[in-house]
Amino acid sequence: MLRGHDFTGARRMKKKKTATIIILIVWFIWSTGTDLNALIRPTATTDFYIFSSNNLAPLLFFFAITVFLLDAATVWFLFSPRPAGFYIALSALGLSLIQSVVSVSLAVTDLSGVRQAYVVGRRARGLSVTRPEALDMMFTPGVMYAILTVLLLITALIAFLIVWNRAYFFSNNITSTAPSSS
Repeated sequence: MLRGHDFTGARRMKKKKTATIIILIVWFIWSTGTDLNALIRPTATTDFYIFSSNNLAPLLFFFAITVFLLDAATVWFLFSPRPAGFYIALSALGLSLIQSVVSVSLAVTDLSGVRQAYVVGRRARGLSVTRPEALDMMFTPGVMYAILTVLLLITALIAFLIVWNRAYFFSNNITSTAPSSS
């Protein structure tokens, strides 16, 4: 078999990574890392308090594990594009958004408890909490819904980039049947 050829004689070309594909790669690598951190240190997250105080810790772990696997698979498919990668990327975004909506919905029912969990989580990570008045301003229903709105807009932008690059996932990797000159 000649270098650069498969058994059919067709040469596979690497797809060029456009700026929007690079943005998606960075986004999903970052997301996978934060997912892994939340799985390794769940009690350091405010989400853990939110879900466990509502007896929903198993649901949090379902979300966390599934979103982690989907994000990691998306990273794989961004480097090795296949049609399944398109649907996996959208599924990762969708499930992550559902988790966020559930988290905010639960958080609004117990803002003082969420505030306290946030403080405990920051201290567990070795971070200080020096401005209690800033915390009072942060933990209001309006701010929670504003954060959710910003998250929704960011998710919509990432979804747009995925759809915009749909051809990247669906185009055929076999681009030439001519033998390579090397």
